[in-house]
Amino acid sequence: MLVHANISVDESTIRKTLNKNGVHGRTPQKKPLLSKENTAAHLKFAKVHLDVPQLFWQNI
Repeated sequence: MLVHANISVDESTIRKTLNKNGVHGRTPQKKPLLSKENTAAHLKFAKVHLDVPQLFWQNI
């Protein structure tokens, strides 16, 4: 919108103003859904709860 109004503002000024108002330009670090450390625990949980009826999961 500033370009259409022919107003020149430095990028750092916009970034500082956004940061001051709580808008930060960070992206969270991407992590795998399952890590190697807890894959065994997930597999154990899945095997134990394989035959659990649907009613059980509705109460969780």
